[in-house]
Amino acid sequence: MRYLIGIDIGTSATKTVLFNEKCEVVASASQEYPLYQPQNGWAEQEPTDWANAVEATIKKIMIESGVAKEDVKGIGLSGQMHGLVMLVWIRVLSQAPCHLLLMNGISAVICRKWW
Repeated sequence: MRYLIGIDIGTSATKTVLFNEKCEVVASASQEYPLYQPQNGWAEQEPTDWANAVEATIKKIMIESGVAKEDVKGIGLSGQMHGLVMLVWIRVLSQAPCHLLLMNGISAVICRKWW
């Protein structure tokens, strides 16, 4: 049988689901992570929290289901919107230089003042 994995990298948790070819849920897992607020009105996240959660939830559904990795034929990703991750720095440093900046209403006002 063939399987697909859906991964939702959200602002509060990563949710991962394994589907069979009949679109039935075979296994699912979720892992929460913190939202950092260094100042009032700021909202940030740590990109490595996302990576760790994706890895952990994939491992959990694969172990729980017993499905062979060769039988997984595709992975779909969905992520939270309005965030900035500095990918060039991640590539050079192998880690993010700072938290992800979430662009919610208050953060946008603060950024406009700085720029």
